Amino acid sequence: ARDHGDRTNRAHHQLWLAIALTASDEFDQAGEILAERCDPSDHVALPWVRPMWHYHRAQLKLAAGRLDDADEDAVEAVRICERLDAPSLAVGPLALRIRVAVHRNELTEANRHVDHASLLSAAASGAALEELSWVTALLHSAE
Repeated sequence: ARDHGDRTNRAHHQLWLAIALTASDEFDQAGEILAERCDPSDHVALPWVRPMWHYHRAQLKLAAGRLDDADEDAVEAVRICERLDAPSLAVGPLALRIRVAVHRNELTEANRHVDHASLLSAAASGAALEELSWVTALLHSAE
């Protein structure tokens, strides 16, 4: 049996591979990796995998133009982050919800997500904060 470190590395690599495939418009392959090789039920000991799995599925669905499905996965990611008391992990999924709301021209809803993400951003760092800044600018340009 693999130890905890190997499982963490494997899960992390699979998530990043799915991200790269999504960015390359290889939606089917990214979906297969998320469905088959990165199933969060395989990683019960790694609580961060489940919200990140939903977040990356949401990114894939948004890239494929499936706004409702993307929003559902982002909502689930935020819910799990809140249950895990991991607010920094919720900033990325909330940023994705902002993007979905802007695409739908639901600017009041997008602003509500900005407020929620801003409250959680004190615990966040790096890419999540950059994504929040980017989508906030996107929202302001849409207003």
